[in-house]
Amino acid sequence: MQEDVSALLRLTDFSSPPKRRVRSKRISFVTYGFGDASGKGFGTALKLWNGVVLYRQGIWEYRITDEQSSNYREVRNLVYSLERAAEKGLLNGTEIWMFTDNSVVAAEAAFFSWIIQVEGT
Repeated sequence: MQEDVSALLRLTDFSSPPKRRVRSKRISFVTYGFGDASGKGFGTALKLWNGVVLYRQGIWEYRITDEQSSNYREVRNLVYSLERAAEKGLLNGTEIWMFTDNSVVAAEAAFFSWIIQVEGT
């Protein structure tokens, strides 16, 4: 993960984004998104390539609020939002960086808990 942190530090070490001339054969888009799940609520926001902000918010159902950790809910919120956007084809040609305020260990544990529940492995 040291390479990821180094890349993040390098990518964000500017007061304004640097301009680069590129002659690409395809168009790509890099965007940032954020999400949070606190108490009984959740929300995410992701800016799409066309400038539209994809936003989602709601209240967890009783089963999720009472039976799952806040770390799990936060990661589930991010994963679910990205899955819905991908199913609609809104993320094609996009590199996405999503952030959470959870610790790496907590987020990773919640992510694998989510995978186990979804895939049943």
